[in-house]
Amino acid sequence: MEGKADIVLLWTGWDVHWGTPRYFEHPYFSRDAATALHELGAKIVGVDALSPDETPSDKHAVNVEGWGMHETLLGHGVLICENLTRVGELSNAVKDGGEETWVSLTPLSVHDADGAPVRAYGWKQPLAA
Repeated sequence: MEGKADIVLLWTGWDVHWGTPRYFEHPYFSRDAATALHELGAKIVGVDALSPDETPSDKHAVNVEGWGMHETLLGHGVLICENLTRVGELSNAVKDGGEETWVSLTPLSVHDADGAPVRAYGWKQPLAA
């Protein structure tokens, strides 16, 4: 990875499984990926899946990978935004080069909580001349 980024969105395409049992069998990322995102300068990491970490489907199952993304990112003050949708629609802005992607994640104010629902939206903005 090159450069710096405030918000990094991980597009897996898994949002197409929303509302189905398969959604819980989502792809996940390693602790090394979390370290790389932190080193990139990310302040927020979003993912279009249930979690950036493995989610055991059975309550008695062992999480083999642990909570590497959560532990590493949150441990460095990097916020995590899960269950995003349509992230892929923003990726063309990067490929085309004539636009940049803007993202807003507006959380609901919840007192004494460790998380909250957000209103998440993104748009493409022409590059300033």
